[in-house]
Amino acid sequence: MNKITLILLLMTSFCFGQTLTLGSGSSITISSNGSLILSGLELDPSENYTISGPNVISRSSIPIEIGGKSSIDRVYEFSAELSDYSGVLSFSYLDDEIYNIVESDLVLEILDTSGDWTSFFPFIEEDDNILSY
Repeated sequence: MNKITLILLLMTSFCFGQTLTLGSGSSITISSNGSLILSGLELDPSENYTISGPNVISRSSIPIEIGGKSSIDRVYEFSAELSDYSGVLSFSYLDDEIYNIVESDLVLEILDTSGDWTSFFPFIEEDDNILSY
């Protein structure tokens, strides 16, 4: 099963479950002038983008560890890869999820289907608690 896990490193707070389920043969298309917001995760594609099923997008409060660093308690998981996505991905968080961590240290880690982690450094809107990539 292909899987991408989205996390912000060095953080931690809530308990959430399933956010969106697409059954086999179903899909959601996000237009280039639209966006999809799922429990603090926003996809804003630069061109029309279709997420096809089967795919489950979930949000968990169980932190994961990468290279000795822990994530916040806000971990998003996709059961199927969002291949060829082009656009902005934004991630909102709460102040109590980062504890004493400096916001400028936050990064996005993506686990690709081959099991490799890739770090992305965000544009940070500290006043609104939003990271954009």
